[in-house]
Amino acid sequence: VQVYLGFLAVTGLLLSASYTAAVSADQSSREAHARLRALADNLPKGMVYQFVRERDGRARFLYVSAGVEQLTGISAEEVLKDASVLLSLIAEEERPAVVAAQEVSTRDMRVFDIEVRQRRRDGEIRWMQISSSPRLLPDGRILWDGIQTDITERKRAEARLREYEKVVEGLQEMIAVADRDYRFLIANQTYLDYRGLKREQVVGHLVSELVGQETFDRVVKSKVDECFEGRVVKYELAVTYPELGQRDLIATYSPIEGPSGVDRLAVVLEDITDRKRGERELQRSSSDLRALTAQLQTVREEERARLAHELQDRLGQTLTAVRIDLAAVK
Repeated sequence: VQVYLGFLAVTGLLLSASYTAAVSADQSSREAHARLRALADNLPKGMVYQFVRERDGRARFLYVSAGVEQLTGISAEEVLKDASVLLSLIAEEERPAVVAAQEVSTRDMRVFDIEVRQRRRDGEIRWMQISSSPRLLPDGRILWDGIQTDITERKRAEARLREYEKVVEGLQEMIAVADRDYRFLIANQTYLDYRGLKREQVVGHLVSELVGQETFDRVVKSKVDECFEGRVVKYELAVTYPELGQRDLIATYSPIEGPSGVDRLAVVLEDITDRKRGERELQRSSSDLRALTAQLQTVREEERARLAHELQDRLGQTLTAVRIDLAAVK
């Protein structure tokens, strides 16, 4: 939209010049004007317009690009004939806000920018962003150069993002999203609670500010860069938190695809301190059990040896007694 508005600023000046000029421009100017009109007519999911507000308050369109039919189902000719037809397509409950915003913009001579729901001629409701800027003409009339774009997909994506954020907020894992500048875009409540910080202290700040520059350079950055190459990175680390002390974590970095490739990554930190503690306790228990087993085996061997020795002594004594008895009998 910013690109289109920049384009609009140039387009509006040329269109205004074409309508207010008292004499026709030279051939090169007409060709440039024609090229700009061609660009405006082929603007994807958008339209460029220019209208003048007369002294009596009535609006009259001077130019509407061909994109108006794609957006609304109404031809440019109909809009040029009756300017009110576009306002009638805006959702009824949002019209007062549009009128009020335009009055403020007219009074203060500042950019008018608003997002509204608009009905197409076939009944479909679409989200539109309407942006225009006013200019005062020498004769006292106000000329508006504007652009209208279809932002329905963006609004749907924002709604899905809000649903996603609700789910993320309810998870026990620490979750954050960072961009290629190593700057946090999202951090869920669990992430904030572990660090004892507020959202504004995390979102918009660099990763190195939170984890420390040394840790970032030595441990984090190489793994983040590997993730931005499109690979999922998973590793264990220990982090000391202000109130919780040292915690054992499993960090998982997952790449997020954007229009031009991987431009963000999702960070999921799972606290495995209790599990690691349990593993260590199990290892100690196993070690103690092995030591006990070895001790029991030693005791058994000693007992066997003692019994064998005792049996041998008793058997020797018994045989000696038998031998004496036999000699006496003989």
